[in-house]
Amino acid sequence: MTISHSCKQTHLLGGHCRSEVRLYVRLDSPVEHPKLRNDAGGKGHFGASRSGGTRAHKGIDIATTVDQKVFSPISGKITKIGWANATHRYVEVSGVTVLKDMNGKMYPGEDCTVRVMYIKPSVEKDKLIEKGALIGKADDLHRNKQYPKTVGQHVHVEIKVGDANINPDHIVAANGP
Repeated sequence: MTISHSCKQTHLLGGHCRSEVRLYVRLDSPVEHPKLRNDAGGKGHFGASRSGGTRAHKGIDIATTVDQKVFSPISGKITKIGWANATHRYVEVSGVTVLKDMNGKMYPGEDCTVRVMYIKPSVEKDKLIEKGALIGKADDLHRNKQYPKTVGQHVHVEIKVGDANINPDHIVAANGP
């Protein structure tokens, strides 16, 4: 699946941002049959209201079941395995993106980081990984009462290119049922 994102960051293309430049990122869903979370606890789409409207969601929430297999959305290197909060972990995979203009001219790649949260990791930091390889299993969000039962089981996915969060809603549209 290829997505495009308008250039809004001045660090792209050596500090120059031109409106005709689009960023293309090859990305797959981290779970089979992805569907955005939409429950009494909130909506899972990019930009959804969080913390009573004081901030916007910086990724997407894809509905899962506890212990559902979770796969790497991109090929790259496992750059971090950390804690999303006091009880749930994440895996971060970094790779390289390709910049193209509307005429197809290629520019040097930008680092792309994909973070998949609320999983039980089965990988090690600094290892190379192929897109589609198992990185862990979906964790139980209701364990230790970290989240109320109104929040459905899910993994959270964030994409960053440089300092910019990229909308990953396309994962569901392209890979959904």
